[in-house]
Amino acid sequence: MMLLDNDFFGGTNWQANLERIAELKLKVCFVQGLNIRILSDRQAELLAKVNYSNSKFNKKYLTFAWDQFKDERVIVRGIERCNKWGIPCQNMQFFILIGYDTTPEQDYYRVEFLRKLGCKPFVMPYNKSDKYQKAYTRYVNNRIIFNSCSWEDYEYNPNRKSLNHFVGG
Repeated sequence: MMLLDNDFFGGTNWQANLERIAELKLKVCFVQGLNIRILSDRQAELLAKVNYSNSKFNKKYLTFAWDQFKDERVIVRGIERCNKWGIPCQNMQFFILIGYDTTPEQDYYRVEFLRKLGCKPFVMPYNKSDKYQKAYTRYVNNRIIFNSCSWEDYEYNPNRKSLNHFVGG
């Protein structure tokens, strides 16, 4: 089941809906992501009982967002709640808005912080024509590149047709 609700926990029926999804053993994708900033213990507990998935239904993970740098404390609290109820970091993907009201250093911090926890960062550029945002998006969102070199060692070339440079070819 693909849920298109961009504020699932903001609705009044979230608990009944999660209980029903778990009861029916439905595979569900919260494609718009879930708001980890407001995630309660009860919500994390019920999410852990659901057969959640990515949008291709081939990997087990939930999607959250970390758009504002200042939200680190509530993001960490939400991650800890998920972990407490059995949702490991490796099953969490985070959309990370870059370039809106953050510096490149703040963008890098969020990506590396989540990476160190084992979460999957996914960068979303505010300005797709900005050279830094374009390069950083390609670096983070291409898992082959992201997992094979550091940002400091990454050389962005928008005309490169091959990834051989990064994978030893």
